[in-house]
Amino acid sequence: MPLAPVVPASLCEVPGPLARVLSGYKAAPVTEARHRFAAAVSDILVTFLARHQVCLEHLAGGPLELAVAVPPTLRPGEAPLHQVPGLGVRRGVLVRGPAPLGHLRASVRGFQVAGAMLEAVAGRRVLVVDDIYTTGARAQSAAAALRLAGAASVVVVVCGRAVRRGASPWRRAYWLDADASRWDAERCCLVPCRAAR
Repeated sequence: MPLAPVVPASLCEVPGPLARVLSGYKAAPVTEARHRFAAAVSDILVTFLARHQVCLEHLAGGPLELAVAVPPTLRPGEAPLHQVPGLGVRRGVLVRGPAPLGHLRASVRGFQVAGAMLEAVAGRRVLVVDDIYTTGARAQSAAAALRLAGAASVVVVVCGRAVRRGASPWRRAYWLDADASRWDAERCCLVPCRAAR
């Protein structure tokens, strides 16, 4: 199955400030801190989605009709992104499937569309939202499940694309290049960015 296109709102250095936010909004021990981190995640994603809707619709082949979040793989229950204000994520669409999921292990059966949601997915252009993209296994497994359920197209948007700065020579070179260019919220990673025209 072909991979779904992935558009990150930001690079995420691990460890780093954004990585702390993306971990903290779901796992901080203090409720107030989780709410503060969730507001930051919401600001990043909602702003990015508003500015780059035209880019995402270009990838999807038309207007996006449904937004879903990647379910958690370690803890049962709904994805914390369902609780992030302003995203419009539909609850209960994706559930764990029969196949195992793990680090670097995407699976077309790792998630599945809940039976009651099959009609909501069939023929629709779907936006998948996730907090952090490290290997892509969870996001691509979610996209595969949506395609198997009949989604017309799937585009993934992640708050942060995790890249460890010193893990390899190409990553060090990548970060040097990223550090040298100025970050601009009006420009996304697509070439060309349709919103920046």
